[in-house]
Amino acid sequence: EDIDAEEDRKLIVRQTALYGDLSHLRWTVERYGRAEIRRILSAFSQTDIRPSLQKLLSLLFGVSFSHHAPRSAR
Repeated sequence: EDIDAEEDRKLIVRQTALYGDLSHLRWTVERYGRAEIRRILSAFSQTDIRPSLQKLLSLLFGVSFSHHAPRSAR
């Protein structure tokens, strides 16, 4: 199954945030924009992303992570 950059944007942003390097993050910013990345990342809970990465993503995208994921994200 192929991945579609538009249809699978949540998956791509999540995997890039968790496992990508700075060049991958730059690509996501160019592709989706900071506001869209912030929107996608803000749906994640604190337990989804390790604390050190939360700090980096918070600095890069101005996102804060909730203690619990919203029901629509489960």
